[in-house]
Amino acid sequence: YNVPLWTLSSGDAEVSVVLSYTASGVREGDKPGSVGYNWSLLSGGMVTRVCRGMADERRSDFLFESPDAGVTGTTDWTEWGKKVSRQEVDGENDIFTAGFGNRRVHFMIFRKTGGNMEVVPLEKTNVKIEGRCPGADITGWTVTDENGVKYIYEVTEWTTRVLQNENISYKPNGETSFVSSWYLSRIEVPNGE
Repeated sequence: YNVPLWTLSSGDAEVSVVLSYTASGVREGDKPGSVGYNWSLLSGGMVTRVCRGMADERRSDFLFESPDAGVTGTTDWTEWGKKVSRQEVDGENDIFTAGFGNRRVHFMIFRKTGGNMEVVPLEKTNVKIEGRCPGADITGWTVTDENGVKYIYEVTEWTTRVLQNENISYKPNGETSFVSSWYLSRIEVPNGE
């Protein structure tokens, strides 16, 4: 259930503030959020990541690292599968979702060049997505819509992996945490507001 609270607008830019309720019940041990049990305050937007394997910005190459791509140093699919399971190479791209206004765009990183990233949208869109990664981690995103409105995401949220592997070996490559979300910092509209 969604309860609209307020809509901020300036020119072509609109940001809705909404209380959202999920009717999934409350289990023993659940803690209420800042607006109560099962309620969320949605405002502005964010870019989120589903990390599959290693964080993509930390890989040496953003192309699919398969024997066919020639990136992994092997042409044997069995050996490549073993490298993926040992996390020596990444077998899948992370999936990112940019939420802005009342829209969502899914995308993945194709390659990192200097401190910038080239992204590929996973659906047809005229939205331009730019990422900043001057070091080992992505520091922010800029999403520009068809009207020239820029949504800038710079506040990061980190996720730490907690692993319990009793029967298999695990090679973490030193990577136990990564940036999983970037929250909306500001909106720039073409009229300068």
